[in-house]
Order: sequence, then C-alpha cells, then structure tokens
Amino acid sequence: MITLETPQTPQENAKLGLWMSQRIPHFVPKNFTTIAWFERGVGIIACAMFHNYRTTDIEISFAAEPGTKWMQRDLINMVLRYPFNQLGCHRLTAIVRKDNKRARKLVQQIGFKQEGKIRRADVDGHDMFLYGLLPGENRLERNYYGQEKQSRAA
Repeated sequence: MITLETPQTPQENAKLGLWMSQRIPHFVPKNFTTIAWFERGVGIIACAMFHNYRTTDIEISFAAEPGTKWMQRDLINMVLRYPFNQLGCHRLTAIVRKDNKRARKLVQQIGFKQEGKIRRADVDGHDMFLYGLLPGENRLERNYYGQEKQSRAA
C-alpha cells in the first residue's frame, strides 16, 4: 500500500530534501516543502518538492526510485492541489532538462504546458524547458461527477 506523507518536523523535511538531491544531479533548492510517497515495507519511493515560492507561483520537482509504481492518479492530484488550495498559488511551474524525456512526458501528461526553453540553464550547460500548470488544467483530475475531464486540443 502506498501513502502520501508530509514531514512533521523541519528535520524530516530536510531528510526528504537530501533524498531528492541524491537522485537529481546538481539539485540544491533552499526553503522547500516536501511530500513523500511511502510504500509499506519499502520506505520512500518518490517525493515531490515545492520550492522557489513567488507568492502566486511555486515550482514543483519530482524524484522517484527507478522501477517503482508511484504514479497513482489520486495521490498525484492531492499533491497538485496543495499549492492552489493551501498556498493560494495561481500557477505551478516545472523546469525539466531537455534530455529528460520521461520527466517531460510526465508533466505533459498531467497537463503542464511548455512555455519556453531556458538555454544552458543547468550547471552542465544543458538546456531546460519551462512548463506551467494553471488551475483546471490537470488532465488527471476527475470532475465533480467522477468522470475524467476531456483534454483540450493543444
């Protein structure tokens, strides 16, 4: 069984930040909040981090153990609702390396829209893509009647 858990102390939050930085090269955000996916008997299998809070916008980053099945619709929706419902954000930002095709596919499947390319933005000179998600654009979310939202043509 997989559950979502939020850290109860700053030390727990820091441990999850360290866990993420060990899985994402050159990743060292400051002032962040994490939500982790735990699997009974296994431990942490994935983590979402909210960072770079800018009053109405916040950045989200994901990291996961390879081969784990952490992408459950209801859990992802709970994580994506947090900045809109709890922080009053108007948008969610994701920045993904151009060569990370799996991550780019994930954010696009959720409903993030590519908004730009940040040239040579990573420490090793790789380009990054900028994605944004506004309320109501989450393709995984079910509407009030429990049916999947219809995806709009791009």
